[in-house]
Amino acid sequence: MTIRVRRLAAVGAAVAMIMLVATTAASAAALRVSIASQEAEAGGSVDVPLTAEVPDAVGALQFDITFDPSVLSVEGVEAGSLLGGNALVEFGAEPAGTVAVAIASLDGVSGSGELVVLSFNVVGAAGDTTALEFSDARAWEGENHLEVLVDAQGGDVSVAESAGFPIIYVIAALVAVLLAIVAAAMLRRRGRS
Repeated sequence: MTIRVRRLAAVGAAVAMIMLVATTAASAAALRVSIASQEAEAGGSVDVPLTAEVPDAVGALQFDITFDPSVLSVEGVEAGSLLGGNALVEFGAEPAGTVAVAIASLDGVSGSGELVVLSFNVVGAAGDTTALEFSDARAWEGENHLEVLVDAQGGDVSVAESAGFPIIYVIAALVAVLLAIVAAAMLRRRGRS
């Protein structure tokens, strides 16, 4: 090889290394998203907050959450307190057992807090549990559109017995009936005297 070819190869390798280092450095700070485990009543609904720690301004984020459709059904997805007024949140609930969420922000999202709130109807029976698992989680910086590493931690929802009619109402009703019986007995005694 000639000296010129060697120099071009060395320059090309140096440029490739610089680009690799720049890309790695730009995405070194991972965005962390997580779901805390929840308990929900059978036949009710449950709001599941998805929290995030966003070190650098993120302009777009997408992810899928999978779950057991015999336990939960998707009702909706709402923007959390971390998103600003210029953020758009869209979701799709097909196929059953998956909710796909896409977020875009003109201002960029950064900081820690509630990213979105997933709302579900509880269709499972008491004792059922479903994992809420992330898949295909991807994010991009707002300014230069480089992809950001995403560290996603799922959670679960456990179904508990429905509280039903609160016991305090039953006790109050029994006390009221007893007081009525005592009052009626006292009125009868006064009427006989």
